[in-house]
Amino acid sequence: MLSVLVALSLCCGGGYYWWDTQGKAKRAHAEAEDACFQQVSRMTESYNKSFRLYAQVSSKFNELDESYDLDTLAALQGKKPKEYENLRCSTDLDGDKRRARSLKRSYDELSKEYRKALTPVRK
Repeated sequence: MLSVLVALSLCCGGGYYWWDTQGKAKRAHAEAEDACFQQVSRMTESYNKSFRLYAQVSSKFNELDESYDLDTLAALQGKKPKEYENLRCSTDLDGDKRRARSLKRSYDELSKEYRKALTPVRK
């Protein structure tokens, strides 16, 4: 009788341990997936901002608005934001997250340059 109780408790304990490790693995994957989606979302926001500022730079340059440094605006005409990458965070979570972070950084740097060029110069 005692051996049956011991065997039963070992089975229950082993089953609980297995379910617990499976749950932890699923939670860890879900958290990594969520972190990747958040990074891609931040990258998308940064891309949209950068592209909007690029459109303003182009507009000011095409208008030949002399209240801005036209040489700087001309130089920025060729610095269009990198093409948007549709990262899905489905197979390579860490790789997509790193790529999104890298692209966000490049979009943010361009946005700084665009904002600086869109500051009117005083004559």
